[in-house]
Amino acid sequence: MALKIQLLGQVRITRDRSPVDLPGYRPLALLAYLIMARRAFSRQHLIDLLFDGPDDPRAALRWTLSKLRKAIGSEYILVNQEEISFNFQSDYWLDVFAFEDGETELYQGDLLAGLYLRDAPRFEDWLMFERQRLRGKYQADLEGQLAEFQHSNNYAAVILTAGQLLDLDNLREEWHYALINAYAQLGRRATAMEQYEKCRQMLRKEWGVDPAPETIALAEAIQSGRIGTEMIRLQSEIHSTDAPAGTKGPAINPLVSSEIHSPKYLPRLSWIAIGMFSLIVVAFFVLRGVNKAGSQANMDNLSGSPTFIGQQQATVSRELAGKTVLVMGPYFKGLSDLFVQSMVPFEESSGIDIVFIPSMDVDLAKIIESGNEPDIAIFPQPGRLVEYAKQGKTIDLHTFLSDDYLQQQYHQSFLILATLDSRVIGAWYSAGLKSLVWYPKQAFDAKGYQVPETWDELIALSDQIVADGGIPWCISIGDYDAEGWVGTDWVEDILLRTAPPETYDAWVKHDLPFNSPEIRRVFEIMGQIWLNEDYVYGGVATILSENFKESPAHLFEDPPGCYLHRQASWAPLFFPPGHEYGQDYDFFYLPPIDPEFGKPVLGGGDILAMFNDRPEVREVVRYLTTPESAKALIENGGFLSPHKNTPLDWFPTVADLRFAQIILAADAYRFDGSDMMPDVVGFGSFYRGITAWVTGADITKVLQQIDDSWPAEN
Repeated sequence: MALKIQLLGQVRITRDRSPVDLPGYRPLALLAYLIMARRAFSRQHLIDLLFDGPDDPRAALRWTLSKLRKAIGSEYILVNQEEISFNFQSDYWLDVFAFEDGETELYQGDLLAGLYLRDAPRFEDWLMFERQRLRGKYQADLEGQLAEFQHSNNYAAVILTAGQLLDLDNLREEWHYALINAYAQLGRRATAMEQYEKCRQMLRKEWGVDPAPETIALAEAIQSGRIGTEMIRLQSEIHSTDAPAGTKGPAINPLVSSEIHSPKYLPRLSWIAIGMFSLIVVAFFVLRGVNKAGSQANMDNLSGSPTFIGQQQATVSRELAGKTVLVMGPYFKGLSDLFVQSMVPFEESSGIDIVFIPSMDVDLAKIIESGNEPDIAIFPQPGRLVEYAKQGKTIDLHTFLSDDYLQQQYHQSFLILATLDSRVIGAWYSAGLKSLVWYPKQAFDAKGYQVPETWDELIALSDQIVADGGIPWCISIGDYDAEGWVGTDWVEDILLRTAPPETYDAWVKHDLPFNSPEIRRVFEIMGQIWLNEDYVYGGVATILSENFKESPAHLFEDPPGCYLHRQASWAPLFFPPGHEYGQDYDFFYLPPIDPEFGKPVLGGGDILAMFNDRPEVREVVRYLTTPESAKALIENGGFLSPHKNTPLDWFPTVADLRFAQIILAADAYRFDGSDMMPDVVGFGSFYRGITAWVTGADITKVLQQIDDSWPAEN
């Protein structure tokens, strides 16, 4: 349709799929009022509504009206001497109307979020009423869905929906009750009790009261083991091999995009992790006063000055001031605030307004497929970006960023990963380190255990823990509709330790099939740990029944429920509060297996792509290729940029330097394989194959099914 208007949450208007820029808030306010009120108004009515101060309000209305008609097209606003109205016979779409007709998922935030007209009190009164009305409908829709999910015992969906309701009002005890009960019914008793404690503390802090007797009774039943003692698998039958792709897990709240729960990036994007050799190599040699190094694997092209905001001020023209660039990225509250904070220096120097929308809150894939792409999107998986690039949706960054410039900003390995058929389809914004094992330091040291240097020593340590009456490993793959992803990381790490990097590369591209002897051997080695009842906390069944976020909590039980947990550098995000690195927990590098393949490292990261080519978008992309663009994220901790020459004093923890040492010692570095594969494999059959294997499916059949799912065109 020609004119598409989105007013719920971040405003976005497009005409014939091209963004529409309105000059200021008042034309937007006029458009919203005319279309939502659904009738014509006199000029005097609109003057009284929008202007309470101009010397010549009629002239002010004429100016506002002319700017609006010029921006969206004069055919959409009907004007005569007496009245002004929106043309409802025109080709248009409004998200508010669709939301009111039942498309609840379109509610992305308050109506006209951020808009405020200080000198238009009548308009502000109208806007406040409409915001409350629409917010109330959204709440009512969610409450209706919550009741349906509770009635059908769809506890996974209850968790999602109750969480959304609590985002609206975290003092509603009945929603806390629903969430606590759902966690317990799924066997997640610890999480249920944590939620109860949150509820109790909030009620006491805000109102000075305790939870209702019913809530207290529920908590007591959970604590005593009367509720939630059995580990409940979430409809494991749907993971059977004849299930169609995309049918994993119970019915999920349709308000929540499946991307929100894609675990490969939810946690990774939370602390995205620390690592990636390009920056660390630079840091390592800067510490030693060295500007260049000669190792082809890790040390190429280390010279080159960074592009910081001071240089941006010299190159970004103020002629672009007032322009707006829309960026979507997979960061939720906290990280999204830090991203916005990192944009402020550039916005102040250039005058360009960067509007950030967390793609955790919207279905980015649907937006792109609809033709209403953001100007810039940040992806946690280059495989998905490659698909859009093949469709011709992305802009080649070579059109305005030279090879010399890119080589100054990134190590060659990153440039290779961002190149497709000689086109630079994206630029890296974050990096990650995955090849780590976490352990409870005090209990580990008290037992006299030593950090293993080889895989044989790791297995010997596991046997010793069993002999001492303990359990070596905590492993869980539960994650709603993305169950199984944890296992894909294990497969990738083991493959790098049992075959040369070239074999890994061939496997990622499907030049080496999934049902090859090399991949079969990986599962055999993995099974020595995963399928050993004595090795895994709760036995093999717990691998399926427990959510991956709950698994590391067992490290901190007294005595520890387990001593080892393989997970990426963002793992502390899901550790129980109050535990400190170096005192309560520590980590070590996942040891090598076959000595001839040395010490490889598995990583990940976020890559940004440009979808609309305008001068202001180019300047924002250029800024995002500099370390300054991630400064607030880096200084907050747990985030490492892949950009060269990031100042060392931006990194706040000692752990960062240890991650650096692990990466520097790597004989090979490779990106997360499943993230590089087509979605149907990397985010589909590979996940399902892991789950089927854990449930006892024949590995030959599992690997063949994954291999058969690979798209023919790839």
